[in-house]
Amino acid sequence: EQRRLIQAQEAATTRREGLIVEMSIQAATEVANKTATKAAIAIRRNLSKVLASNAAKAKHASSAKAADKVVMREYWADWQVNPERYDGKAAFARDMLDKFPDWCNSKVIEGFCRDWEKEKPVK
Repeated sequence: EQRRLIQAQEAATTRREGLIVEMSIQAATEVANKTATKAAIAIRRNLSKVLASNAAKAKHASSAKAADKVVMREYWADWQVNPERYDGKAAFARDMLDKFPDWCNSKVIEGFCRDWEKEKPVK
């Protein structure tokens, strides 16, 4: 009888340990699912930002102002070859404002000039 009692206790202990292991696996699975969900949400957010950024870049690249800037760059390159055309960046910017009325700020155009000066020469 004592032997049966010991066997019953051992069986109960084994079942209890099995339940604990099973509960641990379930808890770990839930944590993994929550972590995976958080990771998926983060990935979705990042993908959304990248898609929005790419769409904005494409929109800006195909805008009228982007085309104007390309032409301004050509005028600037020509000015670099013939520096007597303008007294300086401000004069160049004012002339570009006359040629491209959509632009409303000569300081922006002067900033383009500074950027273009830092780049490699146009050939």
